[in-house]
Amino acid sequence: MSSIGLNKVSVGGTSGSNEINLSKWLILTIVNWHVHHRHNSL
Repeated sequence: MSSIGLNKVSVGGTSGSNEINLSKWLILTIVNWHVHHRHNSL
């Protein structure tokens, strides 16, 4: 999983867009985790 992400970052165009994509992915992952965690807590 992490190796695929590193390949995407190295192959992708500008580092700026890669950072934006990475931050979006992190935000989505954290939001999804919180939603599932909260649902499981209830």
